[in-house]
Amino acid sequence: MRGTNIVNLYIIEDKEYKYTELSGKQITYINSIADKSKYNNFRNTILEHEGDNVECIIKIKFPDQKLTAFDEFGVQLIY
Repeated sequence: MRGTNIVNLYIIEDKEYKYTELSGKQITYINSIADKSKYNNFRNTILEHEGDNVECIIKIKFPDQKLTAFDEFGVQLIY
């Protein structure tokens, strides 16, 4: 499946969380302000350039929703 090796990390108050580590309050907060189009466009650009099986981490910093991606070696992907 396309993009199954992509892991999202959510950065809230300078602390990183996987989705499963977020509290209900944090999930509500993220969902209330998330720009899903911005994320989808960023993710699709990575998949387009790196391929469907890319292994990477997308870090999403809230509240500004700054998106950065890193490959499996920790090298930042620039798009």
